[in-house]
Amino acid sequence: MNDYHQPSFYRFNEDSLNLVKFVASKVEHISSILDLGAGSGILGIELSNILLPKKLCLVEAQFEWEPYVSYNVEKFLSLEIQSQIFFSTFGDWMPEERFDLIISNPPYFLPGHGQRSPDKRREISRSFIIDGWSVLFNKISKALSPRGQAFIVVRNDERILEEIEKNRGILEVRKFINRDTLFFELTLP
Repeated sequence: MNDYHQPSFYRFNEDSLNLVKFVASKVEHISSILDLGAGSGILGIELSNILLPKKLCLVEAQFEWEPYVSYNVEKFLSLEIQSQIFFSTFGDWMPEERFDLIISNPPYFLPGHGQRSPDKRREISRSFIIDGWSVLFNKISKALSPRGQAFIVVRNDERILEEIEKNRGILEVRKFINRDTLFFELTLP
């Protein structure tokens, strides 16, 4: 694992690495990856270096991540892979193309649930304060290529599962369980 730069207010967790391993075992021969909620870019960079797409696009709502994601892309992403970084909410970001693979380790607490952080930046990273599940699913449906696959990782929490169930109508959803971690594969109907 590379020595990625990360902010002091938030560190990626093992769920991200588990998602990388899971997706790498399920996907091959792709030309583009979109990482929604990219944070410092670790998930997208790691998968890109394994799957070797032509393009990696990273979308992150919090501009505070900019120096970390930019550094990590420059330092750790294979030079053969073209990258784009956008700082925008899911709702405001408008994809100019469709992607073969979309990945996301979205905020894992619903607003008002989980332990509150005194650091607003950390709270935004951990909770769906900006956008929400319906916005995430909508954006995936608009950015996914017709035969593409999207994967998200979430905590095994009934409230999150209810949110996914409420929003699954626009995408086909398959659930995979790996210990306490849930992976969802999303495809277009």
